[in-house]
Amino acid sequence: MAASSSVQLPSLDEIHNSTSNDGWSALKKVVSTLFEHSPVLDEHLVPELASSSSAFTSYTDLIDHSATIIRSWLPTLQSSFISGHPRIGEQNPSQLSALSASEQARYFTPPWVIERLGWLNVVYEKRYEELRYITFVNGRTRSEVMGEMESALGAEKARGPEWKEGAEDPSLGKVEVKVEVGGVEWSKELERAVGEVILIAKDRVKKLGLV
Repeated sequence: MAASSSVQLPSLDEIHNSTSNDGWSALKKVVSTLFEHSPVLDEHLVPELASSSSAFTSYTDLIDHSATIIRSWLPTLQSSFISGHPRIGEQNPSQLSALSASEQARYFTPPWVIERLGWLNVVYEKRYEELRYITFVNGRTRSEVMGEMESALGAEKARGPEWKEGAEDPSLGKVEVKVEVGGVEWSKELERAVGEVILIAKDRVKKLGLV
């Protein structure tokens, strides 16, 4: 994949030799590439990884260490972490890294599907405040991911561009019910999203030929 071939990560030796004197620059580049950049990486994950007594034996090992740390964070930090990822169907190039753009746009997507995804993202974020829908695309089309989002929200399945024309979606009453932030359902969704980001990071390592 062209985008993958254009991305290079610092070596494990560079990571181990990175210190606070250089701002842990190598480590920052690695986690920003694998997880998508967000302030919580620089402010929390990188310092916690750097203070670990363990030397990373592989990029996958680094991801596993990161996952353990991330899952120990308060929900507010975990929410900030997953929000570093772009929304499914994002069209603004400034919001997409090279890897995210490659993962999401592997196949042609009809304009109506992009519009539908935008609507689903809005509905999801109203239902799960402070969260963002994250999924490991894993080579699927955006249309397939759209179906996954519809199922997750209990929304009617859209069959074409007429989805937004006229008739009320009878499932909207269920879809638009807000979930309590920090409650059981919200927490399960946050846990799922963190797991998806970890899967995405491990897939990126494979695509970069670093396994």
